Amino acid sequence: MDSDEEDSFVRDFHDEEKGEDYPSDDDNGPEVNSDDSRDGGGRSGGLDIAEVDKKVADAIQKRRAAKAAANLKSDSGFIEDYKDVDERLGDDFEDTRWVPPTLELAWEWRLDNLYRGGRAKQSRTKLTKSTDLGQGVPLYFLFIQTIAYALVLMSLLSVPALLFAYYGSHVAESDKDFAGLYKLTVGNIGYDPESARYAERSACSGNPDIICVRLFSLEFSLQSVAGILTVCELLQALVFMAAVWRLKARCNVVRKRTEGRLCSASDYAVRVDNIPPDTTLEQLVDHFSNLYCLDKPDWRGRYPLEDAKPLQHCNNTGKAYHIGTWVAEATVYSEIGSLIRAFKDKKMLMTNLLRHRARMKMYKGDTPHSHGPNPAKYRIAERDMLHAGSQIDDLTRKSLLKAKKNVITTDAPNSTSQVKGLNAQAHTAYVIFNYSESMARCLDDYSTFNLFPFKIFMPGKMMFRGHRITVTQACEPDEIVWENLEVSSVRKMARRAISAVFALCLLIVGFAIILQAAEYRRVFNEEIPKLNMCHKEIPALYAGSYDFPSGVEIVRPDPSEDDTGRTRDDYDLECTARVKGSFYAIYTTNGNFNSPLANYSITDVCKYGSSAATTDCPLPDQSVFCPCLSSSSSDTCETLSCEESNGNCDEFKASTVAGCFCYQELLSLFSSPLLSLWSQVQTVDANCEEFLTSYGSALLLTVAASLCTVVINFVLKSIMKYLAKREFHTTVDEEHRAIVVKVFIATYINMAFVALLAYGYVNKKPSIVTNASILDSEYSDFDPEWYGNVGFYLIVTFIIQMISPLASVLFKYYIAKPCRMCRAHPKIESLTSHKYPMQADVNALELGGVFDTTVHTAQLLSLLFFGMTYAGGMPLMMPLLAATFCFYFATDKMLLLRYYQIPPKMSDAVMRVVLSLLPWVCVIRLSFSCWILSNEEIFPVTELPIDALPSYSYFDSERVSSMYNTWVENQVNRDLYYINTGTRIPRGHIIPIFALMIIIAVGTILFTILRHSPLYYMARTFIWAFRSLRRLCSKKAVNIVKSYDLAVSGDPRRSEVAPYTGDYFQFLESELAKSKAKCCRFSFLDRIFMSSSEELSREDIENGWRVTYKTTHKVKVTQWEQTTRVDGVTRPKGSMKRTYEVISTYGCTSYMLHRIPHYKKVFNAIQEGVSSIADEHDEELGRASKMTVVGNYNKHKNKQQHMAEEKKKANEKLWTKQKKGKAMKSAKVAVDNDDSVRPYEDPNSESSDSDRLSDDE
Repeated sequence: MDSDEEDSFVRDFHDEEKGEDYPSDDDNGPEVNSDDSRDGGGRSGGLDIAEVDKKVADAIQKRRAAKAAANLKSDSGFIEDYKDVDERLGDDFEDTRWVPPTLELAWEWRLDNLYRGGRAKQSRTKLTKSTDLGQGVPLYFLFIQTIAYALVLMSLLSVPALLFAYYGSHVAESDKDFAGLYKLTVGNIGYDPESARYAERSACSGNPDIICVRLFSLEFSLQSVAGILTVCELLQALVFMAAVWRLKARCNVVRKRTEGRLCSASDYAVRVDNIPPDTTLEQLVDHFSNLYCLDKPDWRGRYPLEDAKPLQHCNNTGKAYHIGTWVAEATVYSEIGSLIRAFKDKKMLMTNLLRHRARMKMYKGDTPHSHGPNPAKYRIAERDMLHAGSQIDDLTRKSLLKAKKNVITTDAPNSTSQVKGLNAQAHTAYVIFNYSESMARCLDDYSTFNLFPFKIFMPGKMMFRGHRITVTQACEPDEIVWENLEVSSVRKMARRAISAVFALCLLIVGFAIILQAAEYRRVFNEEIPKLNMCHKEIPALYAGSYDFPSGVEIVRPDPSEDDTGRTRDDYDLECTARVKGSFYAIYTTNGNFNSPLANYSITDVCKYGSSAATTDCPLPDQSVFCPCLSSSSSDTCETLSCEESNGNCDEFKASTVAGCFCYQELLSLFSSPLLSLWSQVQTVDANCEEFLTSYGSALLLTVAASLCTVVINFVLKSIMKYLAKREFHTTVDEEHRAIVVKVFIATYINMAFVALLAYGYVNKKPSIVTNASILDSEYSDFDPEWYGNVGFYLIVTFIIQMISPLASVLFKYYIAKPCRMCRAHPKIESLTSHKYPMQADVNALELGGVFDTTVHTAQLLSLLFFGMTYAGGMPLMMPLLAATFCFYFATDKMLLLRYYQIPPKMSDAVMRVVLSLLPWVCVIRLSFSCWILSNEEIFPVTELPIDALPSYSYFDSERVSSMYNTWVENQVNRDLYYINTGTRIPRGHIIPIFALMIIIAVGTILFTILRHSPLYYMARTFIWAFRSLRRLCSKKAVNIVKSYDLAVSGDPRRSEVAPYTGDYFQFLESELAKSKAKCCRFSFLDRIFMSSSEELSREDIENGWRVTYKTTHKVKVTQWEQTTRVDGVTRPKGSMKRTYEVISTYGCTSYMLHRIPHYKKVFNAIQEGVSSIADEHDEELGRASKMTVVGNYNKHKNKQQHMAEEKKKANEKLWTKQKKGKAMKSAKVAVDNDDSVRPYEDPNSESSDSDRLSDDE
């Protein structure tokens, strides 16, 4: 990096965006503005390198060769990306020309940021076994894959329920949804009791008293169907729990595989809390180095480690006081979180500033842009740049003024803060030991005394300067959210409370919308006549008895003329004249208008046509009926049963008859083909338009409620993710866990339970719930009509929520991204584009964002919980869930290999949350199945038949049947928290489901409690004591610990045995397996398997690992393939890589802020600001003109203006001199032309030639 770049925060930030300087393109690659670098730029782009023009591919290979030839390393150990040129957007950006972005650099950036360069084949790439993506991504795909297999099996087990539901007809016509989804729900099993053929269809052929269901040619009783569904539910629950157990086992395998292949700084580091405010690094190094030395017995008498040596160099830190100690690095974090947070916000603003600067250069007078300079756009870009610069300056000024009281002089010694010149108190320390054995011993000692009251008894040697410190294993340096380390618990709880309030407000909004949809649907359902009225009660009034012909329909006259010469309009006009707002329609047999069910007359019996008629209702003793039907009549009518049963009857409105006709029209629309639906809608009778409009409004509102639920889920996901990042989590793992839990809980409640609260009804409930209209709708149970209304809403919501997230990404990948590239690439190549002034803008065209497994995991969890909650009543959810997980697996895998940027390496923190939640999916599924399958309308309560019990001489089946039936009767009307459980749990097909639910729930709770109970820690103490005793019994004559013994011990804290600053090595798995085989009874089997196993994986060989020997054991090592300079030290070709050098290839090696990539530029900006204040002794901010963006620009602009004025004056002076010289020359020419005054010149004289030459000049 150039020296002036180190002095400027703007240039530092720009270097972070583009990488460190490497040899220029003029020396090692194609020139930026040359024609060769533009070849192939008009292609659609974003393709693999094989699809790019040969010249572009050659250019990329040249640049990569130059990158390899540079052999440079940054201070943090990371190889800098040689992926674009210096665009010169620092403070002196106007001194240079605009550097146009190039397509070949964008293609190279794409190959560098795509997983394996985009060449990995989808069919051969197994992401579940990949070790170069950390643990998070393989575990994410493993979770999807394992659950998908389970869901496929569970979908097969749900086939019986789907068949029984599809071939049933229990849902009434008025409750059926237009899509026919009710046919795939449990509510459709059996037959509608209000239908005319119910008695005929539901009676069993062998025993008419038993209700049966027919499937193909088979006949099943409802009790048998309930038993089959119970067995399927139990098997599905067992399959799912087996999948959860399998997932845990496979997660452990992935965790061990990645931990065994990837070493990290956390394998050697501990975190130290409760340290004194004035702690120094030397004090930390001395304290821990004296306690945990390994070349002799330590303070507790533990044996030394074989071949262990203290630090021989300090190349990793550059601090000489580490040499001769056992601590490789010590770092003290000071309380500068507010400064870090403020300058991170400033970093976000710098992108806009750099873009505006690039636009200014693009429109300058010397621009290479094809359209030339543009003064108007230059002034707009300058205005935007000054606005962004003023925002950055205000943020800088406010941040540093807050810290000014803690600023000391730069020359003053200060060891408590990483920021020189800032008097901040020490808060936390991080110590990296040179050996993992020292770290493990440190954790063994301090873990006992970390908690109260054991901390009181901490030995004096373990105290640090008299303070009882707390020591825990450290996280990875780049996984720590450093600015949140000093935040108090109160502030964290306040932020989490704010997150909960926001989520609650959004859930209330969603509930209000769904409640409105439910209310509108309820009003419409009141307008729809009951099917029993249309098909039974009203026709009985017209026929005079319940014994009337089948196939009764309401028919309107034909639009054309009939035998009497009248048309439909003539009949309607006649009805309108008699009954206002009525139309002509009669009940007929089989839809034949000439075969009416009764006698009709307009003039004799209609209400307003004769004084004898006083009502629009058909009367039981009436012989002639009025054919004019009114949809607005409010007269109350009585059914025929009122006459027969002396008042014990039903009532209905006179408008119900017109409603029956309109509802009949609606059902005919449902039965019409989808392609001809629009033409059928246009032929609907005009008198039913209002009825159909109301139905359409209710339907659209239901669909709109589903869409609204999905939109609210999207908003919840975005807000919860935003708020979770601002809850002051101290590690990235905690942040990811918070995102998953918050997004999952919020979206799951919004999808699954808001609808229950809006559509449900509970009789006994608190007044506050009643006032809020919660549980105050029309459905008190999972009745058949619930499935046609609420079930339809839930299924539609699930489908939309399943498709929408990935559909948007697929749209961007297949449509939006190619179209945008096709439009942009030709303009970028021809230098005519105005939208892409920077190389980073062109790079963004090639790929999408970073692959985010946290949000995807939360979405899949919410869909899984949502589908499993209602799968007992809607078995269609199981195939939908299986399709969802398969679709997510295939799509995410394809997008990760072709579209997304390589995600950062994550731990298994998210998967631990998932594994802790998955058993509760099964508990919720079984509990809702108990509720759904115990519905009395679907599976009526029946006594236990004696024939169903086995008959043995010693078994009194009649007594058992009597006892069971009496017990069930005693449970009737017993409520549990306002829920009637009398005939639910005691039923024969519910008891097994309820028992399995209790077993899983109690087992999960007990396992969780035992993991945090004293018994668990007592068991761990017993195991530790047993192992210690065994080591003492097997003690050898040489009291020394060997590295191989540590590797085979199985302790994850001792898995890395190589020194942190020494040559790295790792024992092969085959060597570790030999030790395990010695104590195995069937060791010959292990030898068979070990002989066929490979010593190095294909991935290890590709990464340059090789096998060698350490004493008698095989180890794998890696070495430098070429001479390289690392941290200012030259590492020759063929030398072994040290441990921290191996870690630097894929991770962070230091806990110093300026060496952590995400904090490096922020730290440099803080250091520059603090230094500027420390050098100033008055009340002003100090060096403001240098540190402010606007000040630097104005200063530079004034300098340019001054230089322009000086240049103008110089030009004017030169012009005056030249003008004067020309006048003198013309006068001399006139004299020379006059021979009388010309002096004598010697032709041989040398002066004459020189004078002549000067005149020419």
